[in-house]
Amino acid sequence: MSGRLSDYDYDLPRELIAQRPPERREDSRLMVLRREQQTIEHRQFVELKMLLSPGDLLVLNDTLVVPARRFSNDGAIEFLFIERVASRRWKCLVKPGRKMRVGATTKIDNVTLRVSIFTQAV
Repeated sequence: MSGRLSDYDYDLPRELIAQRPPERREDSRLMVLRREQQTIEHRQFVELKMLLSPGDLLVLNDTLVVPARRFSNDGAIEFLFIERVASRRWKCLVKPGRKMRVGATTKIDNVTLRVSIFTQAV
C-alpha cells in the first residue's frame, strides 16, 4: 500500500460508487489501461472479447467495496480507514489532521474514536 497521502485524496462522486451489481452482469463497467498511450478508458464488460489480444494480461478484481470513508457525527472530520491493525484498532487517514491530534476524540454513529499512536511489535 502506498504511504503517500496524496494517493488517497481524491473526489469520487457518490453516483459513481456501485451500490449493487447491475441487473444484467454484462452491463458491468470495465476499465481499460493502455500503457503505451498512458490512457485509461471506461468501457462495458460486453466489449471485453474485442479488446483482448494474444499476450494481454487480464486482471480480475473480485474485492468487495467496504464503506472505508466515514465522517464524524458533526461532519467536521473525514476518516479513511486504511488497514485493520488490531482488534478495534485501525490505521486511518484523517482530514483535517490538525483537529485530530493524539488524544483527540470524536464520534461516528455510537462509536467514540480516539487518536493514539500504534506501535507494532517486531
